[in-house]
Amino acid sequence: LGRLNLLTYMILGYNQMTGPIPPSFGNLRSVYDMELQNNYFTSIPAELSGCSSLTSLSLGFNFLSGSVPAELGKLQSLTGLYLENNQLNGTIPAELGQLSQLAALELDHNLISGTVPKELGNLGNLETLHLHFNHLSGDLPESLGGLEALVDFAVDDNKLVGPIPSGLEKLVCSRLAKVGRRCLMNNNMFTSTDCANSPCSAKTCGACT
Repeated sequence: LGRLNLLTYMILGYNQMTGPIPPSFGNLRSVYDMELQNNYFTSIPAELSGCSSLTSLSLGFNFLSGSVPAELGKLQSLTGLYLENNQLNGTIPAELGQLSQLAALELDHNLISGTVPKELGNLGNLETLHLHFNHLSGDLPESLGGLEALVDFAVDDNKLVGPIPSGLEKLVCSRLAKVGRRCLMNNNMFTSTDCANSPCSAKTCGACT
């Protein structure tokens, strides 16, 4: 399949495919949409960074392990990166902050640890940020307050600590508290003092529940 140079869509989701994702898929420079979700794939090859036309990469609901390849930060046309419900570990690559067109980043329900990189605050077009149900720790970066397009923010069920950044609190008050928006920060390690200083995050996102 890696020789299909003119292929524009790869729709192979909801099958029973196993093993690592073939590195040769990285040769598919004309592919816009790669959907491999809901299979039994086990690893993500760094070579996928060669898919220079890719706008959507869907690898959720597999058995992917190992870390998220930093090379995915080279996919400058990417608008959606979906890696949810796998067994990915390691940290969130700071290089993902280079994906200037990204509108959705879903890394939830994995085993990812470390801190949330401040570089994610560079994603000015980001509407959906799902980092919930991981092992993330440390504090949230102030730069997240600059995500002015954000409408769906979920970092619940991690090990995050305060203080909650003032920029993020302002974003919650001005944008995420509106009807139809979602913000989840519960089941972390924010203190009552953190929530007293950030009432919108406490009320809208359940930061201290």
